[in-house]
Amino acid sequence: AVVGAAGAAPAPQPAAAAPAPAAAVGAPPPSLCPGGFGMPPKAKAKAAAALAASPSFTDAALRLEFRSENPKKRGSHAADRYDKYKRARTVGEALQSGALIGDLKHDHSKGYLAVVGAAGAAPAPQPAAAAPAPAAAVGAPPPSLCPGGFGMPPKAKAKAAAALAASPSFTDAALRLEFRSENPKKRGSHAADRYDKYKRARTVGEALQSGALIGDLKHDHSKGYLAVVGAAG
Repeated sequence: AVVGAAGAAPAPQPAAAAPAPAAAVGAPPPSLCPGGFGMPPKAKAKAAAALAASPSFTDAALRLEFRSENPKKRGSHAADRYDKYKRARTVGEALQSGALIGDLKHDHSKGYLAVVGAAGAAPAPQPAAAAPAPAAAVGAPPPSLCPGGFGMPPKAKAKAAAALAASPSFTDAALRLEFRSENPKKRGSHAADRYDKYKRARTVGEALQSGALIGDLKHDHSKGYLAVVGAAG
């Protein structure tokens, strides 16, 4: 039987499925834009440009102001975090309250956060403090810088104060650190509980995010529990 003329075109094949549309160039990674999946490509590109223009938020002393009303989707993790850090006044405070660097960049790009002062700028004058209690030793560090310092002899307090004064300020979130792996704090104390959480941190920013206080870092450095192993950046 003759089944076809010589040179006849082969039977048409089914059309190949159209390739999935490429991701928008410059779209921010999800860590920088929570909930970004599902956004139209143009919106993603716009968000990426806004994030690129925002501060790096690596300086813990940078002063901030957040919108008081929570703008995030109720019930989301982002909303829960925002409720915890929205009262922070610096990058360091925000990180200590549970914010991620990505949260700060996202909030700044959306207008939920304003940078109100350069790092190290002089703060607004505060009301005069009440006269110190007569029992306080001259030169003793404030309790926030030396947890458990009350009850120390005056000479020991003065020595601790001098060591703290010589330690880094720990205001740069990118400063690289190394902690002693064995917890040197008193078992069962709040300081020991915090140390267990932040001792694996490798930068000031990571330590603050893990629950450390600036005072913990200064105290640990003065005691030799913490070493500064690299300059910021």
